[in-house]
Amino acid sequence: MITVVVLAFNEEKFLSKTIDIMMEAAAAAGQVALDIIIVNDGSKDATPQIIRQLEAQHSFVRSIHHVKNIGPGAGVKEAIAMARYPQFIVTPGDNDLPKELVTQLFLNKDKADLVLAYYLNMNERGWFRSGLSRLYTFFYQWTFNVPIHYINSPCLYPTDKLRRLNVRSDLFGYSAEMTIKLLCSGCTFYQIAGYRQKELSPSRSISWNNLREVAATFLDLVSEVKISGRKHFKYKPVEIF
Repeated sequence: MITVVVLAFNEEKFLSKTIDIMMEAAAAAGQVALDIIIVNDGSKDATPQIIRQLEAQHSFVRSIHHVKNIGPGAGVKEAIAMARYPQFIVTPGDNDLPKELVTQLFLNKDKADLVLAYYLNMNERGWFRSGLSRLYTFFYQWTFNVPIHYINSPCLYPTDKLRRLNVRSDLFGYSAEMTIKLLCSGCTFYQIAGYRQKELSPSRSISWNNLREVAATFLDLVSEVKISGRKHFKYKPVEIF
């Protein structure tokens, strides 16, 4: 049983397909029960109408609506409080995750506390973005001694442990913050290799404001994990093979 959080900001073209992919992957993984929460983060297109249609079609689809865009991390934190099921995953509403990779995540959902995916085709995003992602991941690997392949990977989280975290980031740093805090509190993890779907819409994650927020999240994590909360975050995560 998995709660899927779908982040949607002006995703009228791809939102329905994103929900279809989640449902198809759940069926392929043995009819995994889903609780889908769509976060409409201040969309100005037809996203709200599409959400209403999806809620009418599927009893397991719910939604959160923001009057203005306040950031993906803020929506994720709201969804954590609303989640019905013991496992929790976040996906963008732009149909970014291929069905095959989601299916593998669902099939391996009980392998460890965290089940993370990583991409074998990072270079398809261009040398700048792939290089930036590798550098970003390296800083986290080295600083926090966590041997994961991709810090912003799609991940199945334990909902109860997420609820005990103090997640600070309201923007794009939320994923790294949740992953690092859980791993450094002693959670086990399992990694799955897969391929990123070809991007169908321009990424909104690369901007000076977002980069500044990501850097601030990193520095806050260093302060909390390494200094103020070091007694709680003193554990080395255990990888399950």
